[in-house]
Amino acid sequence: MPTAPEGATIPRSSSDDGSRQTVTSYLEGVVQDNDRMWTNLFTDELGFSEPFVSYRVVQPGEQLSSNCRFADGSQLVVTHDTPNAFYCSGDELTAGYRGTIYLPVTTMQKMWTGNVLGEQSQRQGDFAAAIITAHEFGHHVVDELRAKYSERDHVEYVPPGGKWKELIADCLAGVWAAHAYYSGYLEPGDFEEATTALEAIGDYELHAPDHHGTPEERREAIVTGYRQSGALGACVSRYWKPS
Repeated sequence: MPTAPEGATIPRSSSDDGSRQTVTSYLEGVVQDNDRMWTNLFTDELGFSEPFVSYRVVQPGEQLSSNCRFADGSQLVVTHDTPNAFYCSGDELTAGYRGTIYLPVTTMQKMWTGNVLGEQSQRQGDFAAAIITAHEFGHHVVDELRAKYSERDHVEYVPPGGKWKELIADCLAGVWAAHAYYSGYLEPGDFEEATTALEAIGDYELHAPDHHGTPEERREAIVTGYRQSGALGACVSRYWKPS
C-alpha cells in the first residue's frame, strides 16, 4: 500500500537496516499499486493486454549493469546510492517483461528528509519517493502504449522525445496519484510533497540535451495528470511530442 508503514516517517540513517527495509517495503508497495492501477486501465478501459515490467530496489552490496547507456555512451551501472532512479526499456530482469525500473534504496531513502536526487525539496516526506517511483513506472507505460498503439493501428508510433518524455512520465505519475487519493491512500500534504519534489529537480538550462522540463513545467505536468478529466488522454495529447 502506498501509505508509509509505521515508523517510516524519517529513517535515521542509511545504515539503519530497519529503516532501509521499511523504505524497501514502501517502494515495493508503490510499484505494485501502480501495476494494479495500470493493469486495470489497460485491460478494462483500453481493451489492451496487461502491461508487465520488472523492478529492483537496489540494496547495498548490489551492482546491476544495464543495457541502457548515458548520453556520453557510458554504461548505466546502478548501486544502492546511485544518485537517480531509472527505467531501461532494454532490460528484462524477468523474462517476457518489457523493461526494468531501478530504485536505489539509499537514494530513495534520502527523500524522506527532502533530499530529492541531490536537490533539496521545500517539503519532507515519503510521497516524494512515491512520485519518483510512479514517474519511472510512467516511462514503462509510454513503452507499453507505444507498442499497443502501433500494433492496433499498424503504424509505428514515435515515442516522446526531449523534455516531453520526462513531462509525460510526470503527467502519468499524476494519474496514479489521483488513483491513490480516491483509494484513500493519500495523507494531508502528500500531493504537495510530490509537486515540490518535481519542482526541486526541474531544469533551468532550457537548451541542455537532457533537459527534463522547468520546475513550472514539471509541476504543471503532474497537476494535469492529477486533476484533469480523462487524465490519460490529456497526458497523451499534451505531452506525446517527438521533440
